Amino acid sequence: MSAVTFIDRPNGHAVHDGNLRSEEAVLGALLIGGKWTDIADIVRAEDYSAKHPLIVAAIAALAAEGKPYDTLMVSQQLERSGHLVAAGGIEYLSQIARTTPSAANVRAYAIDVRRRAIEQGLPANHRDADGIARLKRAIAELDALETKATPAAATAFHVVWFATMNAAVHQSHLIKGLLLVNTLVVIYGEPGSGKTFMAMDMALAVAAGKPWRGHKTKKGLVIYVAGEGAASVRQRVAAYRKTHPDTDPGIPFCIVPQAVDFLDTESVDRLIATIHGLESEVRERAVLIIVDTLSRAMEGNENAPEVMGRAVNSAERIRAACDEATVTFVHHAGKDPSKGARGHTKLNAAIDTEIFVEGKSGVRVAEVKKQRDLAVGDKFAFELRQVILGTDPDGDAITSCVVDDAATPMPPAITRIKGANKAKLFVALKEWQRAHAGNDLISSIDLAAVAKAQKLTGSRKREAQAGLEEEGVLRPAVGGHRLNLDGFTA
Repeated sequence: MSAVTFIDRPNGHAVHDGNLRSEEAVLGALLIGGKWTDIADIVRAEDYSAKHPLIVAAIAALAAEGKPYDTLMVSQQLERSGHLVAAGGIEYLSQIARTTPSAANVRAYAIDVRRRAIEQGLPANHRDADGIARLKRAIAELDALETKATPAAATAFHVVWFATMNAAVHQSHLIKGLLLVNTLVVIYGEPGSGKTFMAMDMALAVAAGKPWRGHKTKKGLVIYVAGEGAASVRQRVAAYRKTHPDTDPGIPFCIVPQAVDFLDTESVDRLIATIHGLESEVRERAVLIIVDTLSRAMEGNENAPEVMGRAVNSAERIRAACDEATVTFVHHAGKDPSKGARGHTKLNAAIDTEIFVEGKSGVRVAEVKKQRDLAVGDKFAFELRQVILGTDPDGDAITSCVVDDAATPMPPAITRIKGANKAKLFVALKEWQRAHAGNDLISSIDLAAVAKAQKLTGSRKREAQAGLEEEGVLRPAVGGHRLNLDGFTA
């Protein structure tokens, strides 16, 4: 049997190492997002050993002022009171935050600490009047703890009265005029559109505190969750550093080189604990958390409302625990990119900002499609420039890309297809192309089948086809016809 460790309390009682672990679990859970209001009726500073009462007092003081009590804020509170060193320093706070698996059980941890303290305080002499009275009180409180397994009754919501709402409310900007602090954002596009490169360019500008596309940024810690292709993400950062040699190598930017499951509470708790630990390490608040991609962060049916709802709720939990952080999902476009990002509409309903990245070669354009509180319609044109990073063992170049500004291309002139039969065939061909992953070559057999489905046969089919050929929509080619549908509408 392994030895049992006891630690001396200042009040003379000995502390079992199990007590110490329970105390650390309470404090760690609070540091990674547990609610003080869930345990305020249970926690007594005198139940905690050594340096822990100092940490409890710091958290209680912050909670009373309505301030967050993550690792960084608690360390600053302890520093102001002159107790940071005595409480173990920011390193100790980071350690207990990292080693606490979940904030969900904070009340159970607190009850365990209180129960152990009651049991340790039982009188040695149960026969005298004082001992019997103390024993009765202890038994009554232990019984009462059993009824406290659920949080205390909820308090009323805070409200704001009409009479006080007579002045502008300042909303802090992460990227001036584009992204607000502590919001939920989606950047989406088709494969090859450059959406990840754009998100990376934005992230590094924020971490460095440099303007992005002429917009001021709020400098802070940026965490990039690389759920897809962590190695290629590292190469993109290397390409950025090579083309921006003036960037301070110590900027607060890092990647998490693995997916985080937004459908799993413990996985999200680990991410929150990681964020708080990193805030303590760099002594800056997290301002941007990018999750690339959303589909890798939710291994489920993204069209199911309950699945998308859980993913969105996880993002909201991160925002609540990191109250200056904007959470950004890099996501895929739907079958029709013009209709938004892939997945259930719960995502679109929840987000504050939606940016669509369009184009697969040459100049790409990122367009703001949705804003809850800012203007929509801004466009940012860019090109991807290849950067050679080195060579592999075979002597071939190792490359990545960086984002370069470009002039926003003029929208092409749109020609309307006239004639009912031509228009019907045109619309049907657009649907056929979408269903065939953008294929621009349609065989004569498929063309006849598409026309027949629209009840275009015989002379009606020949006239509609000839009309589209004359417009340039259909171009005869070996094996069938080439489709040239861009620039036309029905």
